[in-house]
Amino acid sequence: MSNALAIATVTRALAFLIERAAKTEVSGAEVLTTRPEATSSEARVHLFLYQVLPDANQRNDDLPTRTQDGAIVRQKPTVALNLHYLVTLSGNERAL
Repeated sequence: MSNALAIATVTRALAFLIERAAKTEVSGAEVLTTRPEATSSEARVHLFLYQVLPDANQRNDDLPTRTQDGAIVRQKPTVALNLHYLVTLSGNERAL
């Protein structure tokens, strides 16, 4: 069963993919998972998780299931979440 670290793992995996793509275009680019700020002149990508919502389409997928003889099958509870991210780019406009 997952906990809050699952959201952190998804965020870090997304940051890794963005960082790999950004470094192919701009050498020295880095990805931060903090609040966006526009005061830096370094090439940065800010990945900010601003909203977490339950997925309405998969909300009832965790209903208990039964075997052929009617016994309830125990299963771990799950929750489907939609993670909404804000991606901002900052850096020196003349150099980049």
